[in-house]
Amino acid sequence: MRIENSGPRITRTDYWRTPHAAGYCYVSTNAGAVRLLVPPVLLAEVRDALRTAVRASIDLAGVVAAGAQRLTLILEDDSPSPYVLDLDVRQADRLLPASEAGRWVQLIVYGPASADPEGVEHIASLPLLLRPAVAGGERDLSPVPPPPSNG
Repeated sequence: MRIENSGPRITRTDYWRTPHAAGYCYVSTNAGAVRLLVPPVLLAEVRDALRTAVRASIDLAGVVAAGAQRLTLILEDDSPSPYVLDLDVRQADRLLPASEAGRWVQLIVYGPASADPEGVEHIASLPLLLRPAVAGGERDLSPVPPPPSNG
């Protein structure tokens, strides 16, 4: 799979032509941002969750659950039941090191562009907290506080 970048932004990708794009999201990191590629079949569902999301979080290094290493991406909306994407680590180009835990970065969400088979459409951007991996294989679904303000 190929992803072309301009800093943290994705400019083109052939992800949409891969078998995985039939139903699996993909996480890519570049230039200090985490990018989420959302396939057409999940786009309406994720767009709906993004309407109320105010921030997001993802666990680092993956959690071993049910015999597989997983990543949990949570779109936080300050409700008791936020939108959760449970991803296999094979749905990511790399795992961020544990030393990044507690850091806020940008989550950039993309869907396919309608006119270009390798194009991307920017769907949303949110602050993203990089959570530490949890020992014992449990997912940390606790609410995430807002990011610190820059002013």
